[in-house]
Amino acid sequence: MITLIIGHRGSGKTALLKRIEQYSKTSLEPVVLIDLDMAIEKREGMSITEIFSVKGEQYFRKIEKKYLADIVAEYSKQDKRVFVAAGAGYEGPPPPNTHCLWVRRTTDSLGRIFLDKPRLESAITPREEYFKRHAEREPKYRKWADDVLFVPEGTDGPSIYEQNYFTSGINNIGGTLTLLPEHFKTLKNKISWGVKFFEIRSDLLTDEQIKTAIALIPPEKIILSFRRHIDHLGSNDSLPENILWDWPLEFGPTPSGKTPPIVSLHEREPHESISACLKKFNAVIGRQHLKLAIHINDFSELYEAHQWWMEVPAQRSFLPCSDNSRWAWYRLLMRQKMFLNFFREGDGTAKDQPVLLDWLRMSDLSAHAFAAVLGDPIIHSHTPIEHGDFFSSRGIPVFAIRVSAHEWQEGAINILKKLGLRYAAITSPLKKLAYQICNKTDAQTVSLQSVNTLYWDNEAWHGTNTDIAGLQILTEDLRAHYRPEQIAVWGGGGTLNTLLKTLPEASFYSARTGEPRNDGRMNIKPHAVIWAAGLAGKDTPFPPSEWKPKVVLDLNYSDDSPGKEYALMVGAHHISGLKMFKVQAEKQRIFWAKKNER
Repeated sequence: MITLIIGHRGSGKTALLKRIEQYSKTSLEPVVLIDLDMAIEKREGMSITEIFSVKGEQYFRKIEKKYLADIVAEYSKQDKRVFVAAGAGYEGPPPPNTHCLWVRRTTDSLGRIFLDKPRLESAITPREEYFKRHAEREPKYRKWADDVLFVPEGTDGPSIYEQNYFTSGINNIGGTLTLLPEHFKTLKNKISWGVKFFEIRSDLLTDEQIKTAIALIPPEKIILSFRRHIDHLGSNDSLPENILWDWPLEFGPTPSGKTPPIVSLHEREPHESISACLKKFNAVIGRQHLKLAIHINDFSELYEAHQWWMEVPAQRSFLPCSDNSRWAWYRLLMRQKMFLNFFREGDGTAKDQPVLLDWLRMSDLSAHAFAAVLGDPIIHSHTPIEHGDFFSSRGIPVFAIRVSAHEWQEGAINILKKLGLRYAAITSPLKKLAYQICNKTDAQTVSLQSVNTLYWDNEAWHGTNTDIAGLQILTEDLRAHYRPEQIAVWGGGGTLNTLLKTLPEASFYSARTGEPRNDGRMNIKPHAVIWAAGLAGKDTPFPPSEWKPKVVLDLNYSDDSPGKEYALMVGAHHISGLKMFKVQAEKQRIFWAKKNER
């Protein structure tokens, strides 16, 4: 089988090929791995950047299609598994006899800045260029994809879960997968995964597709969900035996008068409280399983509904929903406890359904305690992958949980503690707030009044700040080559005190106003800029135009950091904050391990 790997710029297609190469060593099946861009460079004797510059994008797209067709023709008759990673701009359609795998990341829609890829439209900014191409390409990928694989942020090496995906090693996966029309291309493979239930929704599939699914899937693994207000299936007196079916409370009594095995609630009236929703739901008489899948606004609502579930956990399932997938961590936490719990491969039917690789990552972990990175925004965080092995060896899952400063002050941290939070990495804008709840900390952290690492020992919060260790390592070369007066810090946020302690003689500026923070140094022209501003995107103010730094040290490590865009704009060497992240993360693990030993 020839698998064509597609995806947006920066989604990690080439890196995935390298991991598949390692996975293939555990299998006796021969595997061929081809990076289409590299194949083109070899045949043309020019780099991709040179081809774009000398011969233009139109020429490149033409030969891209030709070389891919040649590769497919060469391998289509051979008994080998072939993976070909295409460039993000491949215009398609996929050649016949190929299986199309769309590799995605949750940050695909946020924009990316590239320092090592050819510009396609120099008349617009790099960020605008990415968004324009993203909008053009997304519908194509969606149309072509036979399968979708979300790769977690921070994935930089092999994982057993991804390996199982590519070596047919998924089994006893559990959970529920809602069937979508595109799933029929690989339905038999998904049945082999050991999914607990396949949900067949009457509003998503045709009658013919429903019949096909019922014929292929074992009846004890089917949930037939009625989602059309006038649904002829709902009045059918001859539903297949052993099939569970789900009737929405919003629809009222079933047309057949039968009692449904599952009653679900998906809608809330505007301004309707959780208490009112639960009162309405609790009025259902009988022993039906109750599935609560409504929009949850905040942590207090989450905990109220969680307590409702805990009253009769065997007869209830609580699946919180949002517009931005912010409750996926809760569903993962309850992966093995909820009778009904859904995962997804692509977009699924709810954004809070965990994606496949995250679902697999939770398979052997309990929910008696958990770790998390807390902050806002949090979508870029590498923390769950970075600390994954450390915590999984202790049987503990680790999540990325979005918590705003307002939510923290409203009690989110206490609710998370009640749900089992024991270890936390803290990001902006919560570091000062985290310091304020600490009962025990060290002298250095007291001087910074900022905490990025928490541990709860069932009696008190212990806190420390490992940012300073990471920052010292990251700025080592900078301080060796530039005098303090040649260094300017743009922004600061939750790391401001740490930066002041590390580089007290540098010039500090507010990224929001451009005003100096210390000594009134208004007219410097720094040789080095430390980018300590956030991820506000296109609205982020840049330093004065007369600044022409040689290097930009970016405390962010995300692909959409405005620090990357600024470095590109002024022609400076860009240094990512990933090294700082890695160093401070190692210090966090040392702190947690020592606290856990006591």
